[in-house]
Amino acid sequence: LYTISFEPRNRKMPMRITRQTTIMELSPYIQHHPGKRYIKFPENATSIEPLGLVGETFPIIILPEGIIHIGRAAFLASRMQGVSLPDTLKVIDDDAFCGCTRLNHLYLPKHITHIGTRAFMCCDEIKEIVFPEMVEYIGNEAFAYCRRLKKVFLHEKTTLGEDVFIDNHPKIKIERYQNRKDLPIPYCYS
Repeated sequence: LYTISFEPRNRKMPMRITRQTTIMELSPYIQHHPGKRYIKFPENATSIEPLGLVGETFPIIILPEGIIHIGRAAFLASRMQGVSLPDTLKVIDDDAFCGCTRLNHLYLPKHITHIGTRAFMCCDEIKEIVFPEMVEYIGNEAFAYCRRLKKVFLHEKTTLGEDVFIDNHPKIKIERYQNRKDLPIPYCYS
């Protein structure tokens, strides 16, 4: 059962995506384009609650500006290839994207401060990650078993939990930077 809850369309109240309503209520947000099916959440969404969309099958998830928190195991084992994270996002909780084995592109927004334990564990298709300067903490095993992860750019002040990058690509390269100007051009945040 995949669920979403939201306020009636005639209100501008914040929305929280939870496991309390039915897939039928989700259907207005499912969009189809030739060869692609994706979900784009309403603009008044503020958080994805724990276990909100476990195992979902949308290849692309688009989260709108205004989302500040993604809860524990919100997308656990979902079969997504891409996720668009908004710049307003600050916290990705424990196990949020754990087991999303098809996720192949990850752009972390510039205001994110906390990435929880096992948040992206076993995301086998991720090849590189740039952590913005604002990231204060990355939890235990947050990117463990991401077998194709070869390149990581990490701010020098970011605190790492235990085994954050354990059992990744054997030639993984982790570089610490002081200032975003130190990053290669394609990775610079505006």
